[in-house]
Amino acid sequence: MAGKSRQGKFVRVMSGQATGPGAAFLRGGAWLASGLYRQAMAARNALYDCGLKRQSRLGRPVVSVGNLSVGGTGKTVLAAEMADWLRGEGLSGGGARGPASRS
Repeated sequence: MAGKSRQGKFVRVMSGQATGPGAAFLRGGAWLASGLYRQAMAARNALYDCGLKRQSRLGRPVVSVGNLSVGGTGKTVLAAEMADWLRGEGLSGGGARGPASRS
C-alpha cells in the first residue's frame, strides 16, 4: 500500500490539490526539470535531424507498450499477454524492460 499512497500524494502535489510550501517547492522542481528535459530532447532530436546520430534497424517489427508513466497502468501485464499470444501464433521474439534495456 505504501506505493499507492506515494503515487496518490504525487498526483495531489502535481495536480495542485496539495498546497503549502513543500508542494510548491516540488512543483517548482518538476517545472525546472521539465525545462532541462525539453532542452536535452531538442538537442538529441537535432543530432538525428542533421545525421550525426542514426536510428538502429532491428530487421523485424517492434511493438512498444506504454511510455513514461507513474506505474500501475498495466503495461507489464499487457506485454506478457502479447508475448503469450505471439508464441501461440508461432512467432518468437525477445523482451526488454525499460528504455535502457538491450535485446
